[in-house]
Amino acid sequence: MKHIPLIEYHLTNHCNLNCKGCAHFAPLAEPWFADVKQFEKDLNKLTDKVIIDELIMFGGEPLLHPTICDFFEMARKILPHAKICVLTNGVNLLKELPKLKDSLVKNEIIVDITSYPINVNYKMTLKMLKAFGVKYKIYNDLEPIKTLRKHKLSHEKKENTWDCLMINSKSVQLKDGKLYICPIQAYIDIFNKYFNENYEVDESDILTLTDDTTDDEILNMYYHKNEFCKFCREPIVGNKYSTSKRDKQEWT
Repeated sequence: MKHIPLIEYHLTNHCNLNCKGCAHFAPLAEPWFADVKQFEKDLNKLTDKVIIDELIMFGGEPLLHPTICDFFEMARKILPHAKICVLTNGVNLLKELPKLKDSLVKNEIIVDITSYPINVNYKMTLKMLKAFGVKYKIYNDLEPIKTLRKHKLSHEKKENTWDCLMINSKSVQLKDGKLYICPIQAYIDIFNKYFNENYEVDESDILTLTDDTTDDEILNMYYHKNEFCKFCREPIVGNKYSTSKRDKQEWT
Protein backbone atom coordinates (compact mmCIF):
# COMPACT_ATOMS: atom_id res chain seq x y z
CA MET A 1 0.00 0.00 0.00
CA LYS A 2 1.08 3.57 -0.66
CA HIS A 3 1.79 6.02 2.16
CA ILE A 4 0.30 9.44 2.81
CA PRO A 5 2.32 11.83 4.98
CA LEU A 6 -0.30 13.40 7.22
CA ILE A 7 -3.98 13.59 8.11
CA GLU A 8 -5.54 16.21 10.36
CA TYR A 9 -8.81 15.52 12.17
CA HIS A 10 -10.95 17.93 14.19
CA LEU A 11 -12.06 16.68 17.61
CA THR A 12 -13.67 20.05 18.26
CA ASN A 13 -14.37 23.10 16.13
CA HIS A 14 -14.50 25.59 19.02
CA CYS A 15 -11.59 26.74 21.17
CA ASN A 16 -10.77 28.26 24.55
CA LEU A 17 -8.62 30.87 22.85
CA ASN A 18 -9.91 33.46 20.46
CA CYS A 19 -7.14 34.11 17.95
CA LYS A 20 -7.77 36.76 15.34
CA GLY A 21 -8.24 35.34 11.84
CA CYS A 22 -7.91 31.67 12.87
CA ALA A 23 -7.56 29.53 9.73
CA HIS A 24 -9.88 26.93 11.30
CA PHE A 25 -12.55 29.59 12.04
CA ALA A 26 -12.61 28.56 15.72
CA PRO A 27 -13.72 31.99 17.04
CA LEU A 28 -16.86 31.67 14.88
CA ALA A 29 -17.65 28.04 15.69
CA GLU A 30 -20.46 26.80 17.87
CA PRO A 31 -19.55 24.12 20.44
CA TRP A 32 -19.19 20.81 18.63
CA PHE A 33 -17.55 17.52 19.59
CA ALA A 34 -16.47 14.74 17.23
CA ASP A 35 -18.07 11.32 17.59
CA VAL A 36 -15.62 8.48 18.15
CA LYS A 37 -17.70 6.11 16.01
CA GLN A 38 -17.48 8.51 13.07
CA PHE A 39 -13.75 8.89 13.77
CA GLU A 40 -13.37 5.11 13.62
CA LYS A 41 -15.40 4.91 10.42
CA ASP A 42 -13.43 7.71 8.74
CA LEU A 43 -10.03 6.29 9.65
CA ASN A 44 -11.00 2.78 8.60
CA LYS A 45 -12.19 4.03 5.21
CA LEU A 46 -8.89 5.76 4.64
CA THR A 47 -6.65 2.97 5.93
CA ASP A 48 -8.41 0.53 3.62
CA LYS A 49 -6.68 2.40 0.79
CA VAL A 50 -3.42 3.87 2.14
CA ILE A 51 -1.00 3.85 5.06
CA ILE A 52 -1.18 7.00 7.22
CA ASP A 53 2.27 8.06 8.42
CA GLU A 54 1.04 10.74 10.84
CA LEU A 55 -2.29 11.73 12.38
CA ILE A 56 -2.81 15.04 14.18
CA MET A 57 -5.93 15.42 16.31
CA PHE A 58 -6.84 19.04 15.90
CA GLY A 59 -9.39 21.74 16.62
CA GLY A 60 -10.44 24.19 17.79
CA GLU A 61 -8.93 22.99 21.02
CA PRO A 62 -9.08 19.17 21.14
CA LEU A 63 -8.54 18.97 24.92
CA LEU A 64 -12.03 20.46 25.34
CA HIS A 65 -13.44 17.12 24.18
CA PRO A 66 -14.91 15.36 27.25
CA THR A 67 -14.03 11.86 26.02
CA ILE A 68 -10.76 12.58 24.24
CA CYS A 69 -9.10 9.44 25.62
CA ASP A 70 -11.52 7.36 23.52
CA PHE A 71 -9.96 8.97 20.45
CA PHE A 72 -6.44 8.21 21.68
CA GLU A 73 -7.39 4.55 22.10
CA MET A 74 -9.16 4.32 18.74
CA ALA A 75 -6.41 6.11 16.85
CA ARG A 76 -3.75 3.77 18.16
CA LYS A 77 -5.92 0.70 17.52
CA ILE A 78 -6.36 1.63 13.86
CA LEU A 79 -2.88 3.09 13.37
CA PRO A 80 -0.53 0.85 15.36
CA HIS A 81 2.64 2.15 13.68
CA ALA A 82 1.77 5.78 12.90
CA LYS A 83 3.00 8.92 14.58
CA ILE A 84 -0.06 10.26 16.44
CA CYS A 85 -0.21 13.77 17.91
CA VAL A 86 -2.73 15.94 19.67
CA LEU A 87 -2.23 19.65 18.98
CA THR A 88 -3.03 21.95 21.90
CA ASN A 89 -2.60 25.52 23.06
CA GLY A 90 -1.88 24.12 26.53
CA VAL A 91 -4.49 26.21 28.35
CA ASN A 92 -6.21 23.18 29.90
CA LEU A 93 -3.31 20.77 29.77
CA LEU A 94 -1.99 21.09 33.32
CA LYS A 95 -5.48 20.70 34.75
CA GLU A 96 -6.43 17.77 32.50
CA LEU A 97 -3.12 15.92 32.58
CA PRO A 98 -3.84 13.71 35.63
CA LYS A 99 -6.77 12.07 33.82
CA LEU A 100 -5.12 12.04 30.38
CA LYS A 101 -1.62 10.84 31.26
CA ASP A 102 -2.26 7.08 31.35
CA SER A 103 -3.96 7.04 27.95
CA LEU A 104 -1.34 9.37 26.44
CA VAL A 105 1.48 7.11 27.61
CA LYS A 106 -0.24 3.81 26.80
CA ASN A 107 -1.14 4.90 23.27
CA GLU A 108 2.11 6.79 22.61
CA ILE A 109 0.35 10.04 21.80
CA ILE A 110 2.63 13.04 21.31
CA VAL A 111 1.34 16.25 22.91
CA ASP A 112 2.15 19.01 20.40
CA ILE A 113 2.09 22.37 22.19
CA THR A 114 1.91 25.79 20.61
CA SER A 115 2.61 28.52 23.18
CA TYR A 116 0.81 31.85 23.04
CA PRO A 117 1.42 35.14 24.87
CA ILE A 118 -1.17 34.31 27.52
CA ASN A 119 -1.21 33.47 31.21
CA VAL A 120 -0.27 29.79 31.00
CA ASN A 121 2.59 28.22 32.96
CA TYR A 122 4.09 26.33 30.04
CA LYS A 123 7.31 25.51 31.92
CA MET A 124 5.37 23.77 34.71
CA THR A 125 3.29 21.96 32.10
CA LEU A 126 6.44 20.59 30.47
CA LYS A 127 7.80 19.57 33.86
CA MET A 128 4.65 17.54 34.55
CA LEU A 129 4.67 15.95 31.10
CA LYS A 130 8.24 14.81 31.73
CA ALA A 131 7.35 13.52 35.19
CA PHE A 132 4.48 11.43 33.79
CA GLY A 133 6.53 10.13 30.87
CA VAL A 134 4.30 11.74 28.25
CA LYS A 135 5.89 12.40 24.86
CA TYR A 136 5.67 16.01 23.73
CA LYS A 137 7.02 18.54 21.29
CA ILE A 138 7.06 22.31 21.50
CA TYR A 139 6.59 24.86 18.76
CA ASN A 140 9.51 27.29 18.63
CA ASP A 141 11.10 26.20 21.95
CA LEU A 142 8.34 27.78 24.04
CA GLU A 143 8.85 31.17 22.44
CA PRO A 144 5.25 32.46 22.41
CA ILE A 145 3.67 33.23 19.08
CA LYS A 146 3.90 37.00 18.63
CA THR A 147 2.40 37.30 15.17
CA LEU A 148 -0.47 35.76 13.27
CA ARG A 149 -1.03 35.06 9.59
CA LYS A 150 -4.07 36.60 7.96
CA HIS A 151 -5.70 34.29 5.41
CA LYS A 152 -7.68 36.40 2.96
CA LEU A 153 -10.76 35.35 1.00
CA SER A 154 -12.29 37.15 -1.95
CA HIS A 155 -15.32 36.33 -4.09
CA GLU A 156 -13.34 37.42 -7.14
CA LYS A 157 -11.63 34.28 -8.36
CA LYS A 158 -8.03 34.71 -9.45
CA GLU A 159 -5.27 32.34 -10.42
CA ASN A 160 -2.49 32.45 -7.88
CA THR A 161 1.11 31.34 -7.97
CA TRP A 162 2.22 32.15 -4.43
CA ASP A 163 3.59 29.44 -2.19
CA CYS A 164 0.75 28.10 -0.02
CA LEU A 165 1.69 27.19 3.56
CA MET A 166 -1.33 24.90 3.88
CA ILE A 167 -0.27 22.83 0.89
CA ASN A 168 3.38 22.82 1.91
CA SER A 169 2.35 21.69 5.41
CA LYS A 170 0.34 18.80 3.94
CA SER A 171 -2.69 19.95 5.97
CA VAL A 172 -5.19 17.54 4.40
CA GLN A 173 -8.36 17.29 6.49
CA LEU A 174 -10.46 14.17 7.04
CA LYS A 175 -14.07 15.09 7.80
CA ASP A 176 -17.21 12.96 7.55
CA GLY A 177 -15.65 10.46 5.17
CA LYS A 178 -14.25 13.16 2.89
CA LEU A 179 -10.83 14.66 2.25
CA TYR A 180 -10.16 18.39 1.84
CA ILE A 181 -6.80 19.89 0.95
CA CYS A 182 -6.82 22.43 3.82
CA PRO A 183 -8.81 23.55 6.88
CA ILE A 184 -10.14 26.66 5.16
CA GLN A 185 -11.95 24.49 2.62
CA ALA A 186 -13.02 21.86 5.15
CA TYR A 187 -14.52 24.38 7.58
CA ILE A 188 -15.66 27.21 5.33
CA ASP A 189 -19.21 26.23 6.35
CA ILE A 190 -18.49 27.75 9.79
CA PHE A 191 -17.54 31.07 8.16
CA ASN A 192 -20.54 30.93 5.83
CA LYS A 193 -23.00 30.29 8.66
CA TYR A 194 -21.64 33.02 10.93
CA PHE A 195 -21.53 35.74 8.25
CA ASN A 196 -24.35 34.48 6.03
CA GLU A 197 -21.81 34.00 3.25
CA ASN A 198 -21.85 31.59 0.31
CA TYR A 199 -18.34 30.37 -0.42
CA GLU A 200 -18.66 26.87 -1.85
CA VAL A 201 -16.15 24.09 -2.26
CA ASP A 202 -16.84 22.40 -5.56
CA GLU A 203 -17.51 18.67 -5.34
CA SER A 204 -14.58 18.13 -7.69
CA ASP A 205 -12.30 19.65 -5.01
CA ILE A 206 -13.49 17.16 -2.35
CA LEU A 207 -12.61 13.49 -2.32
CA THR A 208 -15.40 11.34 -0.91
CA LEU A 209 -13.99 8.02 0.25
CA THR A 210 -15.86 5.10 -1.31
CA ASP A 211 -15.07 1.50 -2.21
CA ASP A 212 -13.98 2.75 -5.63
CA THR A 213 -11.58 5.43 -4.36
CA THR A 214 -8.01 4.75 -5.46
CA ASP A 215 -4.77 5.40 -3.62
CA ASP A 216 -3.68 7.72 -6.43
CA GLU A 217 -6.79 9.85 -5.95
CA ILE A 218 -5.92 10.17 -2.26
CA LEU A 219 -2.29 11.02 -2.96
CA ASN A 220 -3.44 13.65 -5.44
CA MET A 221 -5.01 15.63 -2.57
CA TYR A 222 -1.48 16.61 -1.51
CA TYR A 223 0.71 19.37 -2.99
CA HIS A 224 -1.86 20.62 -5.51
CA LYS A 225 -4.06 23.70 -5.55
CA ASN A 226 -7.67 23.42 -6.69
CA GLU A 227 -10.54 25.58 -7.91
CA PHE A 228 -11.41 26.92 -4.43
CA CYS A 229 -7.86 28.23 -4.08
CA LYS A 230 -8.82 30.97 -6.53
CA PHE A 231 -10.87 32.54 -3.70
CA CYS A 232 -7.71 32.86 -1.60
CA ARG A 233 -5.26 35.73 -1.65
CA GLU A 234 -1.68 35.54 -0.47
CA PRO A 235 -1.72 35.59 3.35
CA ILE A 236 -0.48 38.66 5.19
CA VAL A 237 2.17 37.67 7.70
CA GLY A 238 3.61 39.44 10.74
CA ASN A 239 0.31 40.66 12.20
CA LYS A 240 0.66 41.28 15.94
CA TYR A 241 -1.04 38.58 18.02
CA SER A 242 -4.47 39.71 19.15
CA THR A 243 -7.89 38.32 19.91
CA SER A 244 -10.73 38.08 17.44
CA LYS A 245 -13.59 40.57 17.36
CA ARG A 246 -15.41 38.20 15.01
CA ASP A 247 -15.28 40.77 12.25
CA LYS A 248 -15.48 39.43 8.70
CA GLN A 249 -12.53 41.59 7.71
CA GLU A 250 -10.28 39.29 9.76
CA TRP A 251 -10.68 36.76 6.94
CA THR A 252 -11.27 39.02 3.90
